[in-house]
Amino acid sequence: MIFLVFAVASSVTIGMIFKHASRQQLDRTALLTVNYAAAVAATMLAPFSTVWAFRS
Repeated sequence: MIFLVFAVASSVTIGMIFKHASRQQLDRTALLTVNYAAAVAATMLAPFSTVWAFRS
Protein backbone atom coordinates (compact mmCIF):
# COMPACT_ATOMS: atom_id res chain seq x y z
CA MET A 1 0.00 0.00 0.00
CA ILE A 2 2.88 2.34 0.71
CA PHE A 3 4.09 1.91 -2.87
CA LEU A 4 0.71 3.10 -4.14
CA VAL A 5 0.95 6.20 -1.94
CA PHE A 6 4.42 6.93 -3.28
CA ALA A 7 3.29 6.42 -6.88
CA VAL A 8 0.37 8.83 -6.49
CA ALA A 9 2.55 11.42 -4.73
CA SER A 10 5.15 11.12 -7.47
CA SER A 11 2.60 11.57 -10.24
CA VAL A 12 1.04 14.60 -8.58
CA THR A 13 4.47 16.16 -7.99
CA ILE A 14 5.54 15.63 -11.60
CA GLY A 15 2.29 17.19 -12.79
CA MET A 16 2.82 20.21 -10.55
CA ILE A 17 6.40 20.60 -11.80
CA PHE A 18 5.24 20.55 -15.43
CA LYS A 19 2.49 23.07 -14.68
CA HIS A 20 4.99 25.38 -12.97
CA ALA A 21 7.44 24.95 -15.86
CA SER A 22 4.82 25.93 -18.42
CA ARG A 23 4.01 29.09 -16.47
CA GLN A 24 7.70 30.02 -16.34
CA GLN A 25 8.22 29.23 -20.05
CA LEU A 26 10.90 26.63 -19.22
CA ASP A 27 12.19 24.13 -21.75
CA ARG A 28 10.22 20.89 -21.51
CA THR A 29 13.01 18.86 -23.09
CA ALA A 30 15.37 19.72 -20.25
CA LEU A 31 12.65 18.93 -17.73
CA LEU A 32 12.00 15.53 -19.32
CA THR A 33 15.73 14.79 -19.35
CA VAL A 34 16.02 15.50 -15.63
CA ASN A 35 12.89 13.43 -14.98
CA TYR A 36 14.28 10.41 -16.84
CA ALA A 37 17.68 10.79 -15.18
CA ALA A 38 15.99 10.73 -11.77
CA ALA A 39 14.02 7.63 -12.78
CA VAL A 40 17.20 5.86 -13.88
CA ALA A 41 18.92 6.79 -10.61
CA ALA A 42 15.96 5.54 -8.60
CA THR A 43 15.95 2.29 -10.58
CA MET A 44 19.64 1.79 -9.92
CA LEU A 45 19.09 2.28 -6.19
CA ALA A 46 15.96 0.10 -6.01
CA PRO A 47 17.74 -3.27 -5.60
CA PHE A 48 19.57 -1.94 -2.55
CA SER A 49 16.43 -0.55 -0.94
CA THR A 50 14.43 -3.77 -1.24
CA VAL A 51 16.91 -5.62 0.95
CA TRP A 52 15.89 -3.76 4.07
CA ALA A 53 12.24 -3.29 3.00
CA PHE A 54 11.48 -7.01 3.33
CA ARG A 55 13.32 -7.64 6.59
CA SER A 56 10.75 -7.82 9.33
